[in-house]
Amino acid sequence: MSRGLDVIDRRNLGLLVRYPRVLGRLARNYARIVLGGRRRLLRGVEFCVTYRCQLNCAHCLTKSLVDEQRAEMTADQAVRAIRDLAKLGALFVNLTGGEPLLRDDLFEIVAEAARDRGLLVTVASNGLALDGAAAKRLARAGAAMVTLSLDGPDAATHDARRGCPGAFEAVVRAAEAAKSAGLELWFTTILTHDDAANGNALRTAALAKKLGGTLTVNLSYAVGNWCDRPALVSADEERAFADVLRLPHVRWEGSTNYLRQGCPAGTEKLYVTPYGEVMPCAVIQRSFGNLLAEPVASIWQRMGRVAWFDGRRKTCLVAQDAEFISCELPRIQARPGAPWDEP
Repeated sequence: MSRGLDVIDRRNLGLLVRYPRVLGRLARNYARIVLGGRRRLLRGVEFCVTYRCQLNCAHCLTKSLVDEQRAEMTADQAVRAIRDLAKLGALFVNLTGGEPLLRDDLFEIVAEAARDRGLLVTVASNGLALDGAAAKRLARAGAAMVTLSLDGPDAATHDARRGCPGAFEAVVRAAEAAKSAGLELWFTTILTHDDAANGNALRTAALAKKLGGTLTVNLSYAVGNWCDRPALVSADEERAFADVLRLPHVRWEGSTNYLRQGCPAGTEKLYVTPYGEVMPCAVIQRSFGNLLAEPVASIWQRMGRVAWFDGRRKTCLVAQDAEFISCELPRIQARPGAPWDEP
């Protein structure tokens, strides 16, 4: 049994109390798993609405996927796709980027998606454009939560990784704006080798708690701007990861699955690009199809026929699974965004 369930987990009780409408879909999903013997069932979606961004992050994932010849999905296309994903069982859709607030129609997308009373719509941001007015508009539109990127416990660390002086102060201001607007507040961070060595992982977690948010910790990855880094995380990183996850307000993407801990990529979660390509996660950058061209249910089924995404994996495929790193990561690094079945 996992440490917790994504919406019932003690770190998420506030969401459940405020949005009890999710319980119906959650109960149906558990019935499909327990009574129907489902090994894979969609829980959440990272839905990228734009690759436009004001920052130049050292660890940027999206630059390897940008295609200026392709148009971003329209608001109508995005909303239709989100509704189809909800039919597959999704409990939440996180609108991410780039920086989602650079889309003038973001509030429209949030409002239309939030009409599904069994779906939580959340927004990820770097904080630069999330002022008080924007936070209130998101809340009025029906957003349940804002997730802010937090790359360190102080301005020196965060701003250096973000390539932007003042980015840290923007996150602090955005956190206050989100709380003032009544939005749930989460942070996300990447634990690097340096963080493990200098103790910044625990200090970043302490800052997230001080600012009033839950913290999602991800391991580093050899993808995007970091494709030349060592792929398999070190023993020191593993220990630091375990230490920070012991804190009650800290989680990783695999600790809040339906019934057990494990990598949720392609098993409980999906990543959708602004062009409609569907991938197992933001780091496993190979497409299984485009939801603008075929039903997303067909893409989901196709993904499930690949052994890596059969629901059995226990650790992060890209950071901790030596076999996946050896077999699949070179292909991802060589041709990010290409179809999965192409060499």
